[in-house]
Amino acid sequence: MVRSAELGETSERLAQQAREEACGNDAHVTMANRMRQASSMMSLDLTDGQIECAIAYSELLLRWNLRRNLTAIRTLEGVVIKHFLDSLAIVGHIQGQRIIDIGSGAGFPGIAVALVRPNIQVVLLDAKGKKVQFLRHAIAKFGFDNVEVVHQRIQNYSSRGGFDTALVRSLGSLSAIAEFALPVLTKRGRVIAMKGKKPEAELAALKIPCRVEVKKVDVPYLDSDRHCVILKHPVQS
Repeated sequence: MVRSAELGETSERLAQQAREEACGNDAHVTMANRMRQASSMMSLDLTDGQIECAIAYSELLLRWNLRRNLTAIRTLEGVVIKHFLDSLAIVGHIQGQRIIDIGSGAGFPGIAVALVRPNIQVVLLDAKGKKVQFLRHAIAKFGFDNVEVVHQRIQNYSSRGGFDTALVRSLGSLSAIAEFALPVLTKRGRVIAMKGKKPEAELAALKIPCRVEVKKVDVPYLDSDRHCVILKHPVQS
């Protein structure tokens, strides 16, 4: 016979589980609506399928994050805004058909770019095995046919001169980025380095010959400065 105390504990656990699932569903709907609004604000015209994929990817990341510590962000709202929307804010500056995301981590910005630009090929490059394992699982789960994951440090990556755009987010100074990223580009390619406030000191310290543009980017619902620094090969005489 089940004692009343045990039955009460079981009921409470089930009720708590139901409350957590309900909260999760509410968060899913809320963030889907946020993404829909942000899509309009950013002139991206995301489909409902793309929005649902982005939310599901974010939820998968958070589940893996409980065991693998893939990102410091712990909430669905944080992942959607600080990862997905932040990544989508630079889509308009991307050029060409072959893109590499250097130090992709949990897949940003590369996976967001691949989601909204399914006609381009994206390489996600990262040196950490746990992040590569997550990326490969997520790509298989969501059917990203235009994405390849490479487990490698950029310094040891053999592909040179083949990418139209290299994306770099939170991975070193502009001098270091120019040194390791420019060599993987075509002659007309570009590096897009994602930064917070305009990196005046890094720009002043940049000694590697290259052309530089700085663009302010607006990320919906993010109350902080964001810029991207575009680096290109010097003009050939």
